[in-house]
Amino acid sequence: MAVSSDTTALLSNESRCMSKLRRVCVLLRALWPLILGNAFEFYEFSIYAFFIPYLSKVLVRGNQVASWALQWVVFVARPVGGILLGWVADRWSRRTALITSLLGCVVSTTLQGALP
Repeated sequence: MAVSSDTTALLSNESRCMSKLRRVCVLLRALWPLILGNAFEFYEFSIYAFFIPYLSKVLVRGNQVASWALQWVVFVARPVGGILLGWVADRWSRRTALITSLLGCVVSTTLQGALP
């Protein structure tokens, strides 16, 4: 009897461990895109901050305050866009929010290509 109860306890502990492992795997599967996306976003902001002296000469005729203001607008617009697209996803669907986001990227990239 002692052997079977030990085996049952061992299997019970093993199943609890596997359940915790599954939860950790699901959590990591959900978190890695978030971490990667944030890393790319902060990389982009740091690159832009590094190039502000050069961009201010080309884009805003040497006005660094305008260059920093432009970065501030982009920095504020991203969370606002996230809130807005989150509302669109909740209200209609994630597909609609994704299509809206991609169309915004296409339009902004096209407009950047039209710059002199």
